[in-house]
Amino acid sequence: MSTPRLPWDDDAQAEDLPYPVTPLPEAPVATAAPVRRDVPPGAVRTAVHGSAAARLAAVRRHVLSHCRSGVRVLAPTHEQAHDVVRHVLAALPASIGVERAGWVGFSVRLATPALMARGLTPVSSLGFEAIVARVVSRAREENALEFFGDAARHPGFVPSLARTMADVRLAGVPAAALDNGTAKGRDLAWLLTTVEQALGELRHADRAEVLALAAAAVQTDNTPELTLPLALVDPPLASRRDVALAYALVRRSASALLTAPTGDPWLQRLVADLGPCADDVDAADLAGTPAAIQRVQVGLFEPSDVAVAGDDASVVCLSAPGEGRECVEVARVVLAHAERGTRFDRIAVVMRAPALYASHLETALRRADVPVHFGRGTRRPDPAGRAMLALLACAVEGLSARRFSEYLSLAQVPALPGTADRGSRIADRESGTGNREPGTGALLPDEAEALGLRLPDIDWAPDDEARSAAVPQADATMPRRSPWRWEAILNDAQVIGGADRWARRLAGHREQVMVRATAAYNDDPSSPRHEALTRQVAWTDELIAFATDVIGEMATWPVADDWGSWLARLQRLAPRVLARPDRVLATLKELQPLAGVADVRLDEVRDVLRDRLTHLPVPPPPHRYGSVFVGTPDQLRGRAFDVVCVLGLSERVFPQRSRQDPLLLDRERAALSPDLVTDDERVTAERLQLRLATGAATQALVASYASMDTAQSRPRVPSFYAIDLQRAVTGHVPGYEALIRDAQQRSGARLAWPAPQDPATAIDAAEHDLSVLQKYLHGNEVDIAGRARYLFDLNPALRRSLLARHLRFTRAWTPHDGLVAPPEVLASHRLNARAYSASALQRFATCPYQFYLSTVLRLEPRQEAMPLTILDPLTRGSMVHVMLAEIMRELMASAWVPLTDDRVVGAHEVAERIVTRVAADYEDRLTPPILRVWQDAVAAIRRDVHDWVRRLPGDGTPWTPEGVEIGVGFAGGFGRDEASRREEAVLPDGTRLHGVVDLLERGDGDQWRITDYKTGKYRLAGNVVVNGGRTLQPILYAMAVEAAFGGRVTASRLYYCTADGGYEDHPWAIAGAVGEETRKAGLEVLAIVDHAIQEGRLPAAPDKDACMWCDFTAVCGPSAQRVPGRKDRRPLEELTLLRRMK
Repeated sequence: MSTPRLPWDDDAQAEDLPYPVTPLPEAPVATAAPVRRDVPPGAVRTAVHGSAAARLAAVRRHVLSHCRSGVRVLAPTHEQAHDVVRHVLAALPASIGVERAGWVGFSVRLATPALMARGLTPVSSLGFEAIVARVVSRAREENALEFFGDAARHPGFVPSLARTMADVRLAGVPAAALDNGTAKGRDLAWLLTTVEQALGELRHADRAEVLALAAAAVQTDNTPELTLPLALVDPPLASRRDVALAYALVRRSASALLTAPTGDPWLQRLVADLGPCADDVDAADLAGTPAAIQRVQVGLFEPSDVAVAGDDASVVCLSAPGEGRECVEVARVVLAHAERGTRFDRIAVVMRAPALYASHLETALRRADVPVHFGRGTRRPDPAGRAMLALLACAVEGLSARRFSEYLSLAQVPALPGTADRGSRIADRESGTGNREPGTGALLPDEAEALGLRLPDIDWAPDDEARSAAVPQADATMPRRSPWRWEAILNDAQVIGGADRWARRLAGHREQVMVRATAAYNDDPSSPRHEALTRQVAWTDELIAFATDVIGEMATWPVADDWGSWLARLQRLAPRVLARPDRVLATLKELQPLAGVADVRLDEVRDVLRDRLTHLPVPPPPHRYGSVFVGTPDQLRGRAFDVVCVLGLSERVFPQRSRQDPLLLDRERAALSPDLVTDDERVTAERLQLRLATGAATQALVASYASMDTAQSRPRVPSFYAIDLQRAVTGHVPGYEALIRDAQQRSGARLAWPAPQDPATAIDAAEHDLSVLQKYLHGNEVDIAGRARYLFDLNPALRRSLLARHLRFTRAWTPHDGLVAPPEVLASHRLNARAYSASALQRFATCPYQFYLSTVLRLEPRQEAMPLTILDPLTRGSMVHVMLAEIMRELMASAWVPLTDDRVVGAHEVAERIVTRVAADYEDRLTPPILRVWQDAVAAIRRDVHDWVRRLPGDGTPWTPEGVEIGVGFAGGFGRDEASRREEAVLPDGTRLHGVVDLLERGDGDQWRITDYKTGKYRLAGNVVVNGGRTLQPILYAMAVEAAFGGRVTASRLYYCTADGGYEDHPWAIAGAVGEETRKAGLEVLAIVDHAIQEGRLPAAPDKDACMWCDFTAVCGPSAQRVPGRKDRRPLEELTLLRRMK
């Protein structure tokens, strides 16, 4: 039959190699190798040996003997076939007459005419699993499963059943054979029959059918090209149908060579079917291989009683604590061999457990600056795919806010409203323009080859910054989005789920933040807390705008629909919710053949997409030369390397545990067909993995294992594979303790210090520095002085960090201890240069640096989540202040103040009405998440307000309320009295002050009394004046009212108006001689604060236990409380004096 050239079938020529090849004077004519005389007529040549080099030498002789007439090299994949041809024809300038192909791709090529005649399309593993998922869904709806009815509801059932169905079909077991009269047998027979019917209805062909059609085509097709001499190199036979195809190809070939590693069970079946074979392995091919490696390749898992004296050190075993450190040690081995002259592309690293080792190895080799080629590419978490799965889970779980938060955490919200247009352009580009074929964007090379498709030219760059460079920049006039803030907003809003609750809770949370912002503004208009809360309102608006669109659309989705409709919905949604929807769109297109399947639920769609969208497959570069090869043992078929490193020879990693099929147990498999894999075959196949890994080495073999499971903090021991590897080398079984000791000594890796003993063997600068410094940590002070001086020259950021840490613990005050700057830096922040609130000035005594961060720099304080079982203190305080203000205003309007005993009942009625109205208003705006918590909090506030009203007549003083919420430096409105003054108050020392007085009362003549309500706990001593500079409101507001309204303030107090504060009334002596001393103390505090600002000295010198309640501990670090004790106390004399003031 015809074998057309595929897009990936590039000829391997000398100029393609990354290293120079000396040209020959004349192109030599390949001479045929001498034919062995002992070969029976019609016998097939075989090269079954543990050494890949020996097998490739046999391939070289076979190919050179047939170059002139043409020869076909068939390897596991096209890339491996290219490697074989490059290896066997390295001395020739071209490979004319040598055709190469991969096993999977060639089988599809052979089956293509039959597939086209039947109108069938090859289906990928994902497509086959989707078909199985649909069958399972139908079975649940029809209650067709008797034995698996409950299991079918679990998410792991579909992928497990897909594997079982694939095995059964590859073994050629008919559905009737599965029905053994039991409920389980009937269920399996029904499932297989239905899966086969679904494949027929959808016109799809799975791998089993492709192999059967390919074998039939080889047997019936009379195309002369099938008789070409054939080199079948280490074929990945995994089923009876693979063996049938290989048998047909070998029998049709005029001259065939079959190579395979020792211990391949399926190849043994093939050889048995072929009959007499001639061994083509020559002992001379192993002349350059060290003896220890030869013993491993021949004697691994084979009985031997011969002890070997001496060791050529070509086989070594090492260990390290944890997989990450093990990969670092392997990177060190790679660098050591590279320094000895071994090319990177002659080194291979083999992983039996890529999921466990790939990321660690990628990191280690990148640190060592070693170029690396992952044979099957890499798999890393795909944020776009996971984000789409999170949204699907959100829709499945009733618009769950938790799942939506998971989506937000993946940072996939498009930056611009116009992202949908970009997504549309991507969808158009993938729809068939350029060199891309539909539905191939998420396929790996082997999978694309299996489907007979071309690889896409999609951008697989792993660098997110490079990918995002193509995203258009935001226009200044376009709405902004801050999705990194939305997750916290959803948590605070307690959305939980449901479209109606989404709308109510987000709107309620916005109102709650507005209330808190207003309360913060009333407390201190210049407070950074008010600005932070205002930004939260803006962020909440952004979230409402985005969520209304997305949640609103998902709320309209039906419970079930056909696959085509679901795919269309997701294709429309992806560009609107994903910053980079390319791969998600490509995966959705791969499922397009299922568009006609009806009655599919959304949870089925999610289950089918889960595995493919969770991780991002990044295909390898076009060629591996010039880079260290990293792959699985199967990817070493047909390849040989000078140095091979085998990772993970520890318990439960290599070998992996043999697991039975949970749906079709081994005893049932054995009864059904000898072609179904059971435990014996699984053990043999696992041993084959180590044979493949060790067989690829020609000069050095390095085995390693992790001596500790760092995730679970438990030790690990080498597996019995490592034991047998050493037995094959030495001829006797080593003890575990001896093997562990030798492996640890050989690597020298320690968990306590992540660096080698010798700095010269470090893989990067960090290891080098740690290796240099480790011997000085506990050395003599004379010897170590200045040894780390070189660190100052490595990195400016490191220099600053080291200097800052050192200067923080020196005696002198430096800029690293807070603000220690020239005086002119804060000239614009002097007390006479800008207005301050009393609350802001109180922070200075707590910590000058806290005052600087919050009042001068206006940094946003840390946000703390409040438990759902209590009402937020800011919201509670805001409600109490609003209630007290409105009650007092209504009493003033009714001329009921000062309140007398005979009007108390009426005042309680007023209070009850206002409390009910304000609480209802807040409830409507805030939409509390837990109604009982809200009701309990309102009940407590109601009790506090009525107790406050009850105490009003007991005052016994002639004060008459004149104004409520009187602003100084702020105009009226926004809850403030219309009598408020826009102008700031200027105190006698020139300090500019602004603020809001809760209650201003007039006495005889021009006397005033000031009341500031507090809703917290009462913690003041009985005789405080300025409380060490921490309580300034009664004094400063008294002077501010006098400056703004005239008259004389003769009384000022803090009134703790709730049960938490015990309704304590704490007065300040403002009038008379004592009052003058009080005012003088307040002005002295202001003078100390102003002098510190003038001098530019606002250090991090917190008061006792102040760091426990500070919002800025992340800025100063955990040692801020201890640092001042090591500093010179003289610059803190004024601060110390301030804190001692009563």
